[in-house]
Amino acid sequence: MAHQSYSQISTTEPGLADSNDPPAPGHPVELRRRSASPAGDTADHDVSRRQTEERPRIRRNSTDTETFSRFKDGLRYSLTPSQHHLLPASTADQRTVRRYSKHDQRRRLWRLSIGEFMLTVTFCVTYFAILYSYSNKDTISVPERRIFNALTTANSLALGVNLAGSLRSYAKMMRWRLLSIRYRPLQTFDLIMGSDSLLNICKLLWRGREKGKLWSKIQGYAVLWFLVNLIATILIGMIGLTYNLDISPSLVLTRNATIKITDLSKVLTDDYQASLSAVNTWGFRGFNLQPIDSYDPDDAFLGNFGSRFNGSTRYYFDDWNEAGTSDLVSWRYVESEARCTAYEVLDGQDGNHTSVTYSQNGRSINQTLEDPPETGGLAFITSTNSTCGARCINILAFQASGPAPSSVDSPDAIEARFFVCNNTISTIHDLELSPGPEYQFPDLQARMLAGAIGWSGDLAQGTHQQLSYLNSSPVAFASTPTAINMSDLISRFAIGAIAAGDGTAPGIGRKLVSHGQAPVDAQILQVKWAYCLPILVGLPVLQFLTLMAVIIWANKAAVRDDSHLAISKVYYSLLSRLAGHGCMLRGEEIAKELQEPEVAYGFVPPDTVGGVGHTDVFVAGSGVLVRRAFEEGMYDGTGYGLERRGDVGRRRPKEKME
Repeated sequence: MAHQSYSQISTTEPGLADSNDPPAPGHPVELRRRSASPAGDTADHDVSRRQTEERPRIRRNSTDTETFSRFKDGLRYSLTPSQHHLLPASTADQRTVRRYSKHDQRRRLWRLSIGEFMLTVTFCVTYFAILYSYSNKDTISVPERRIFNALTTANSLALGVNLAGSLRSYAKMMRWRLLSIRYRPLQTFDLIMGSDSLLNICKLLWRGREKGKLWSKIQGYAVLWFLVNLIATILIGMIGLTYNLDISPSLVLTRNATIKITDLSKVLTDDYQASLSAVNTWGFRGFNLQPIDSYDPDDAFLGNFGSRFNGSTRYYFDDWNEAGTSDLVSWRYVESEARCTAYEVLDGQDGNHTSVTYSQNGRSINQTLEDPPETGGLAFITSTNSTCGARCINILAFQASGPAPSSVDSPDAIEARFFVCNNTISTIHDLELSPGPEYQFPDLQARMLAGAIGWSGDLAQGTHQQLSYLNSSPVAFASTPTAINMSDLISRFAIGAIAAGDGTAPGIGRKLVSHGQAPVDAQILQVKWAYCLPILVGLPVLQFLTLMAVIIWANKAAVRDDSHLAISKVYYSLLSRLAGHGCMLRGEEIAKELQEPEVAYGFVPPDTVGGVGHTDVFVAGSGVLVRRAFEEGMYDGTGYGLERRGDVGRRRPKEKME
């Protein structure tokens, strides 16, 4: 039983698991224990035996405690990829022994790394949700734009930090495999150990040179890993190039501020007759604008003015910001109401005479035509002293007989008609508020606009003015007009004058009004999904493929813990050559003191002595072979007397990977 009292092992190797089997007699550890104990010390032997026999009863005092302990250890091991299993029945002399298992290590590496991958997926999905949500908005206000910028910036930063952290974790896995495949100069070895830093990766491009070779494998690994990091960074940055905030071409936002509005009072200048002629010109320009068949205020945003096509036409004004750079359709409107009565023409139907006779309530009335409209033409006689109302104008209209206009494919001839009409321009109304006096315009200007279709600017006509349109004019009818047709034409022409004067710059004239709703450029998000989606999908796919390749390749070596204590234990055997010296030396100075050895992260197989192996940083020429993959089994350290193992001395001609 003396072989059961071997000493406590002092070398801690994370990632390697214990064995319940005690070392065989003659084991080096047993020899050290015997030499340290006086011969015949049976008391110590009995105490050791009692402790060994009683320990199982102390550990397994409860089934519940054992189950909870296994659950706690399993959870801890799943979160720490390089911490390998303890033996189920750990004893005082085996507590530093660990079992290396490729299957267990691979599973733990996946468990640790899959969380970083899922974060990447989450951030990419979040990025897509942000872009999709904002791209479907009709307008983006200033506060919404700030929120959007904050969300995209935060998401992009989080995605970049997570990807960078993931790649650093992958580098920490790969380094153990890189360090184990061959002997390398100590400084190169140390750079690979710190390969989670891109600066060290760049240094490897120089340090990784080999004599007699243009390019070494480690330089290739360094370039490849640098490109992986670079591509990940570029892809994240390119996401921001796939979308942009543009000014909406059709919608604007509003804010309380000074605005510019059309000043309809300015249709009247110092020259009254010239002003009447100018109003007709505005009406002719605006006649080409097609009104929408709706008075719905929501439909007003499809076009500034709508018509019922029965003599009633409404126009919604444009409001401009103070700088005059942006406008919007307001809720304020002006309306034109025209009413006509049609009469039969008794004489002068062809429009080539200086007078026309029509029948009104059984009476024949003769009307002088100072400017005959000719065959198929249209003449308007507008009164300058109308009596139909303060904002109303009296208009007489004559449609001469003749063929349909050449621009219209119609076999029907146009019959002569005479119309007695009036047209009224309303005050300014608002769908939401009662407009103040600064928005209104005088009655005289309203009458000028109401009679826009008949103003010629001829001073000689006295109390009326006449204006004729040939049958080739855009104002001409394609068929015999009715009273409603004529009412609609007069109403639309008057509103067309207002629309042309309001919708063009400088227009009729503008004035500043305080406390208005000033337009502000609305922004919209435009996303180039053809480029954005491949990046958002490609990032997690590339990360997963990289992770899978790294785990498959790195799992052939025992991946150690990342803590500084564990790393220092890896270097312990090598640095012990400095004894108690060199505590303030730099890395390159330590390498020089050790005479620039070539080293490798390797192992001595567990089946050599007592079923327990050893991992360490070995110096070239120490007799330890570099191999393609670590062997599974129990590992501890030199405490098991590896310096005396006979199979370590086998060497190959060149200490390189098979």
